Amino acid sequence: MSRKQHEPSDKDRAKVKALSSVATPRVEIAKAIGIDYKTLMRHYEADLVSSAVMANANIAQKLLKQAADGDKAAAMFWMKEQAKKTDNKVDLGDIDDPLVFLKCIWSNNDIDVELRMAAARSALPYTHGKIAEKGKKETKEDAAKAATKSGKFGTLNNQLPS
Repeated sequence: MSRKQHEPSDKDRAKVKALSSVATPRVEIAKAIGIDYKTLMRHYEADLVSSAVMANANIAQKLLKQAADGDKAAAMFWMKEQAKKTDNKVDLGDIDDPLVFLKCIWSNNDIDVELRMAAARSALPYTHGKIAEKGKKETKEDAAKAATKSGKFGTLNNQLPS
């Protein structure tokens, strides 16, 4: 027995558009109209995209008007968002070595500073050894060498200044 094929109604389309325009997660939209996520995407993808684009455009238009009218906070927010949208595509080529890849990221001035900092932090363990105390073996070896410099186990050559 097969399931009944979903047929989008005008009421369902209106509901999808309304929920999508206020940034409701798509999984929640599917639940609200009683279908699963795949069915939502199959039948309503265009509605989801268009309503989200229109909502963003309306907000952007209002924000731009506020910025143009002298609202400094709106102007700063607008400029930050526009800076994020620059299309700086960086071609790193075919890099097989992760350290070389990270170095390309952190040294490229066209990439966002936060991403560059994250790449540099990720590369730290590869470029700088762990700064910690010596291990047990090294500590014992150093103690043995120090013991031969003086005392009853010291030889004449070890006791002479270098």
